[in-house]
Formats: sequence, structure tokens, C-alpha cells
Amino acid sequence: MLEELTSPEAQQWVLERGLAIPSRAALADNPYFDEATAEAQANRIIFEGASDGFVYPFKFRQYGGDWMRPIDDALSAVMNGELSAEEALREAQERLDHLTGR
Repeated sequence: MLEELTSPEAQQWVLERGLAIPSRAALADNPYFDEATAEAQANRIIFEGASDGFVYPFKFRQYGGDWMRPIDDALSAVMNGELSAEEALREAQERLDHLTGR
């Protein structure tokens, strides 16, 4: 599974959608960055910044784990077949509502 997620094809898909910074340094000279679209240029800037050490991950400080854990748990439950997507989303929403005092 990990090999499929980090394959050149999968990483090209990630690069072109701007979902994350691809994990392959080989993509640094990718022809996609030569496209004139706003997305390609923004992704090029982010990719170059990350390569140069100027892009840092966002941190939620003390709240990060509390806010991300319900989503992470929901994704894991669906991928492991423990819950349906609807059940996992409902449970995650309840946990997030609890955090906000709703």
C-alpha cells in the first residue's frame, strides 16, 4: 500500500491537485510547474519553498490532537471496516461538537 501511495503516478496526482507536498524530490523539475495556470504556479512556489526549507507544517498548538483525533479515528474505523462512512462521520461530529460545547 505504501509503495502505491508513493509511486510516481500517485505523487504526480498529488502534485497536480495541490493537496500536499509530494514526497518525491524527483518531482522538483516536473513539467507541471511550467504550466501557466495559477494552481501550477502556486504549487511550484510551495514545492520550491519546502525544498529550500521555508515551508513549515501548520500547528494547532495545544488544540491539535483534540481536533484531529476524531477525524483520524473516523478514517481509521472506516478503513478497517469497523464503521460505515456515515457512522464514522456522525461519531466524529459528535466528538467535535463536544469539544465546542454544543
